[in-house]
Amino acid sequence: MPIAHRFQTSVPAPLSEVERALTQTEARARWWAEAPAATAERMPQSTEACPRLALGWSVLGVPARVEFALAADGAGTRVELTHSLERELPVARAAEWLDDFWRLALANLGAHLRHGPDLVLPQLAASGSAVRPIRVELSIEAPPGEVWSALVEPARLERWIASKAALEPRAGGAISYGWTYKVGARDVQGGPRRLLEWMPERRFAYDWPDWRGDPAVADQRVTWTLEPRAGGTRVELVHEGFEREVDWSDFVGGWRQFLVALRAEVEQPAQGFDLDEAVALIERTPRVLRAWLSGLPAGWLRADEGAATYSPLEIVGHLVHGEETDWIPRTRRMLEHGERVPFDRYDRFAQRRLHAGDTLEDLLALFERRRAESVAALRALLAGAAPAGSPAGLDVRGMHPVLGAVTLRQLLATWVVHDLSHLRQAARAMAQRYRGEVGAWAEFMPVLQEGPLARAPGGTTAQAPRA
Repeated sequence: MPIAHRFQTSVPAPLSEVERALTQTEARARWWAEAPAATAERMPQSTEACPRLALGWSVLGVPARVEFALAADGAGTRVELTHSLERELPVARAAEWLDDFWRLALANLGAHLRHGPDLVLPQLAASGSAVRPIRVELSIEAPPGEVWSALVEPARLERWIASKAALEPRAGGAISYGWTYKVGARDVQGGPRRLLEWMPERRFAYDWPDWRGDPAVADQRVTWTLEPRAGGTRVELVHEGFEREVDWSDFVGGWRQFLVALRAEVEQPAQGFDLDEAVALIERTPRVLRAWLSGLPAGWLRADEGAATYSPLEIVGHLVHGEETDWIPRTRRMLEHGERVPFDRYDRFAQRRLHAGDTLEDLLALFERRRAESVAALRALLAGAAPAGSPAGLDVRGMHPVLGAVTLRQLLATWVVHDLSHLRQAARAMAQRYRGEVGAWAEFMPVLQEGPLARAPGGTTAQAPRA
């Protein structure tokens, strides 16, 4: 009697790419360990929107058939598969073997399609001492001490890997990431339990019990090693002690995601608004616009997304008007009057009245001058109104005519995001000029899937942007 295993997941790639990776023999061999060489069969119920494919595959000497059902899932693809075997696999924990194989294979499929580094093919018959460990490494632009802090301090662990962290900093000490979940009917407390090695700022290791909570499966070992490098630290993670290579399951991609999250925690700590960082960005916006737009043909400069939207040329005029009437005037009013005197209302389309005849070069030069004046004025205002420039002082409040009470911190953060939003808007408006020219590649261009023209029926109706 056939034995069927079912698995489903979402692959972060368009449906057409996933279908090609399943149907092309050469592509299958890149992500599917011991992949079948047979031609994929298109099943009778297959449609263009929901392809259904089938392949014969003999695994560990057992004849089998694998059926795939694909469907678009946002920007990715939903994959549902049924793996039907003529008889049980000749291995212990056969159902777990199949589940882990497909977790690994479909993670490999995603890595293959995004050209990721976390693609690794297991040897299906490997077991015991022949089983290779998982090795993942990453460079972080920070000294080992800062990386170590993020690896062992409970409060920081909870920002990138742990649910509720606890750690006794010594060999033999307890460690927990606070992970709790169910596997079938079993309640599992996942992650490490005991520190096996402890060498501060150099290396530590802990046990790793079976993720399904099966006490019959031997514990594995995870070792973190930090090595100083010029400009930072090389971090290596080794996960070893697997009974067979398919037990790698989705750990390969999972550990890489955690290392990327560790790097973000160290290099970009969650510290909220930072005035120096904000100024560093807004100072560069005029230079970015000049390098990008100066000298372009008029078609690029006047591209927009409809009558109530901005072209790149109008965006520069809009930014000039913001320097003259928004950021610094509102900062000054907030510091002088608090919530007593509301801000003046802001005209988001004033550039059409004030700068209709100006050339791009005129506007770029004016924006450069106004932004430099604004940054200098901001520094002088905050220096003269200490503690306004301190973290607590940034919480001074003003009154927006529509939004109500707002803080200086929020105003200055909005200034930064406003710049970034209009840079994105300019890129989107320019990209729409070639919307009908890119053909089938349109589905791979996220910039064409955003904005008024992407949302509107027929691509003709635009909405006014909120500046």
